Amino acid sequence: MPEKKKHKRLRFALRVLALVLAALIVLPSVALLITRAVSTVQLHIGGGGIQERIYISLGGYEQYVSICGRYIGNPVVIFLHGGPGSPVGFLLYLYQPLLEGDYTFIQRD
Repeated sequence: MPEKKKHKRLRFALRVLALVLAALIVLPSVALLITRAVSTVQLHIGGGGIQERIYISLGGYEQYVSICGRYIGNPVVIFLHGGPGSPVGFLLYLYQPLLEGDYTFIQRD
């Protein structure tokens, strides 16, 4: 019986160690991606592009709308996310700047 408890404790300790190591690897990587995306967004302002973040009234409710693109003449992508209570606009900063040279993005949260 004591041998089983030892193995359980060891397995638990290994799982905790694995989670801590994963967090130490994943969190800095995510922080780097976000920092890179935000700094990229800052570089795109001006030069015939558009960077608008405004509130407009849609259906009698104030809605946040973001319009971003390097060139106004590019095709427009209207991003519609999954539904109420699950805004994902903050995730767009991870990949949207890479596509803003070819498209103008409009999103509503």
